[in-house]
Amino acid sequence: MYLLFGKQKAVLLDTGATKRTEDFPLYKTVESLIKKFAGIEKPELFVIHSHYHTDHYAGDSQFSGKQNVTLVEPTGAAMREFFAFEQWPNGEAYFDLGDRNLTIIPTPGHQEDAISLYDSQTKWLLTGDTIYPGYVHVKNWSEYTKSIARLDEFVTTHEVSAVLGAHVETTTTPGEIYPIGTIYQPDEVPLLLASKK
Repeated sequence: MYLLFGKQKAVLLDTGATKRTEDFPLYKTVESLIKKFAGIEKPELFVIHSHYHTDHYAGDSQFSGKQNVTLVEPTGAAMREFFAFEQWPNGEAYFDLGDRNLTIIPTPGHQEDAISLYDSQTKWLLTGDTIYPGYVHVKNWSEYTKSIARLDEFVTTHEVSAVLGAHVETTTTPGEIYPIGTIYQPDEVPLLLASKK
């Protein structure tokens, strides 16, 4: 999950795999972070998703019906409408947080409605489950290769300081993967896949 804020708005990318507020008080945590760091009394918060898999939207119920929160459903139709994509998966969409611009890049393949997000302030490329340190499960190989080509073209014309996915599944031992469902990963590799100094 990533929380980004500009001068007028904040965006939360993904809400995680846990519904229970008692175990995972995400809304309260996000609210406290905005108050602490955003310098905005009550910005509008937009909750969006990298794609439509449960482990990326299970926490949505914590944001539903909250004041100043726009919860974009984690469906392709809702996301394409919200960002006004005209020719999915071609082209890009843009979202201004107030002196902080985000570029939304279609990256289907792992899942048909997947997006990646580029933050102009940090120069981060947030890739969801399209690229991360682990085995990437691909639903549609043809679309996935086009998405990787799209990201490759994007990084040739934009400065990228870091590529950050949404999962860490590998250990510091090359080729060793944590079993599915592991919740304690003391020897995981760093999430950061690339950086420029």
